[in-house]
Amino acid sequence: MVETLITTALFALITLGATSFIRSSYEAQRFALEDARSVNEARRGLKTMLAELREARHGEDGSYILEQVDDQEIIFFGDVDKDGGVERVHYFLSGTNLQRGIINPQDIGQTYPENLEELVTISKFVRNGAASIFTYYNGDWPGDVVNNPLPTPARLTDTKMLRVRLDINEDPLRAPVAFTLEGAVQIRNLKTNL
Repeated sequence: MVETLITTALFALITLGATSFIRSSYEAQRFALEDARSVNEARRGLKTMLAELREARHGEDGSYILEQVDDQEIIFFGDVDKDGGVERVHYFLSGTNLQRGIINPQDIGQTYPENLEELVTISKFVRNGAASIFTYYNGDWPGDVVNNPLPTPARLTDTKMLRVRLDINEDPLRAPVAFTLEGAVQIRNLKTNL
């Protein structure tokens, strides 16, 4: 009777250990798949953003190509939907979501009313924190390391190229650490070295 009781207890402990191991393996696999999905989504968003920035141009109302150039936000003009009209494009971080807002020009005076901005989430789980998403450079980069990256007052008028960095991590309390995606782009309509 004692032997049967000991055998049953050992079997229960082994079964419990195996079940815990299998459950933690499935949990790790699920987390890895979710993390990979988040990184792929961010990679697609970064590719789209860089392509749109490359083709930036003056607004329908005559606005300069770049409207706002901050560490976590950029506003520019471009024909992102390829319809022949120039939209106002706004990329910004909202919490941990990288958002893109688009305003189509309005017929009356070709204005861009901010209340008509259509928002879409480009990437989730962006965890840059205080680190810049956007870094701005003049046309002399990389030769000019004194004036680059550009300081805030010079960004709007001197930017010719910019870098985008996204740190993606679905759950910062779990390993692995954030996956970093980076890309750089020269704005064609601002280049002076043609």
